[in-house]
Amino acid sequence: MDKGEIILSPDLWIILSAPAGSGKTEWLSKRFLEIIKRENINPLKILAITFTEKAAGEMKMRILSMAKKSYPEIYKKYEEEFMMLRISTIHSFCTNFLRRFAYEIGVPLGFEILDAPTAKIYFDEKVDEFILERIFKKRKEYEWLFSALAFFKWERFIDFLENFFNKRPLSDNVFNKISQSEEIINFIPFEVENLNEILEEVKKYVKDFELPDYNTLIENPKEVYRIIKVKKRLENQILDKKLFEKFENNLYNLFFFHITFYISLFFKDILEYYFKMKSYEAKVD
Repeated sequence: MDKGEIILSPDLWIILSAPAGSGKTEWLSKRFLEIIKRENINPLKILAITFTEKAAGEMKMRILSMAKKSYPEIYKKYEEEFMMLRISTIHSFCTNFLRRFAYEIGVPLGFEILDAPTAKIYFDEKVDEFILERIFKKRKEYEWLFSALAFFKWERFIDFLENFFNKRPLSDNVFNKISQSEEIINFIPFEVENLNEILEEVKKYVKDFELPDYNTLIENPKEVYRIIKVKKRLENQILDKKLFEKFENNLYNLFFFHITFYISLFFKDILEYYFKMKSYEAKVD
């Protein structure tokens, strides 16, 4: 069996690798038509996926042209079907699939696929809208978080949220494990395992500042933030500088863990709000 027959045979799985302009589209178009001819099947039962819309258009035109010239009997038999060939990008195929079965899947019939710039603008709008409607007007749960983030710049916070969003569905695994802030004790990182012992040593030096106990620090990020704000004052009282360094490192590890944990909860709420509003707007449209 020569190479040409291998490429055209419907019985074989093939990988056709060749440089640009070497005739791949020509051979794949022939293979498409040979499958119709040899298997005697409707062209609409063949799915062809391309990387770009341009490539999909070129392949459609190539198959139509080749069918008219080299496979006239097939073209005459399936003339209407050739006008509706299933050749598209994977994004286009998935979009059509979702539209066809939107009701069964639970997707709004009027949904649209946003390009990257538009999606970013929409996401930013919903983050701002969520913060105004759900945080500043109605809830106080995250107020300490916004105060703490003043240390790091608001842009970093937004970048953090965007990274969560861009890593979906992997980031969804985090949200599935975290449902309530009370569960924080189950996620404490190993970096702060020695904080309890260090805290007891630090209390021996600090006399004019009330340090909370270990469990309070773990469960209440506001207390961690309160200590970080006066760390210079504590540094002057703790004569053992290595002890202070360990204490400081543990505090920051715990603090960043708290931020990550609560932003996870916060971002989960944003996502729920984002998709709820997108679904609502699609239904309204």
